[in-house]
Amino acid sequence: MKQTEQQTSTDEERACHIRPEVDNAMTIVWKRMGELFGASFVRQFGNVGGSAFVTWSLGLNDLSYQQIESGFKRFLRQDRSMPGNYKDFRKCCFPSLDELGLPDQDKAYKEACDKSDYPDTSSWSHLAVRMAAKQTGYFELRNESESVTKHKFINNYKYVVSRLMKGENIIDIQDCLPKPGEVSIADQSKNYHDIYQQENIKKSGFDNLKNPNDALSKIKGMLK
Repeated sequence: MKQTEQQTSTDEERACHIRPEVDNAMTIVWKRMGELFGASFVRQFGNVGGSAFVTWSLGLNDLSYQQIESGFKRFLRQDRSMPGNYKDFRKCCFPSLDELGLPDQDKAYKEACDKSDYPDTSSWSHLAVRMAAKQTGYFELRNESESVTKHKFINNYKYVVSRLMKGENIIDIQDCLPKPGEVSIADQSKNYHDIYQQENIKKSGFDNLKNPNDALSKIKGMLK
């Protein structure tokens, strides 16, 4: 009895962190799951407000009501005898590239390179491809090697696609992108990574080492 009371108290504390729109969406999903799968669902996952409900809700807490609603519709199209876990359900909350009418990364990169000569008069498969190409740089796509531009383009493309998958409007995304002359998305990400890496090196004491042997000795000392 005491253990049950402690679990209930813990669930209530955790539930305080669930955003209201997520709680509303998940309450509807949970009840529909119970209708679809019957008593076996309740036995395995419990009721609204229970431990599993709270875990699922917190795992989806960064999503919008619409994303969870759309995720449930996609979930219904799958042939399932019982839900898996919140991670499986979470995957359903994001549309596929096909649903958004988007090419995969390789096709998008090829299109960006092919149309970088005349971007304004070319017919693009999707505005997201052109946006990523513009962020990468039309001149760079025409003149730099694939080893230089592909990674940068894909980072830009992934950024735009991730925001589209969250349900954001393509025009709103375009307005938020860096303007010409500003640091691109890919470069912002690289700069952050480089700074973070340098900070970790400094914290570890590797920045003051003079040669590889000193670095090796330092690593051996850390492993003792």
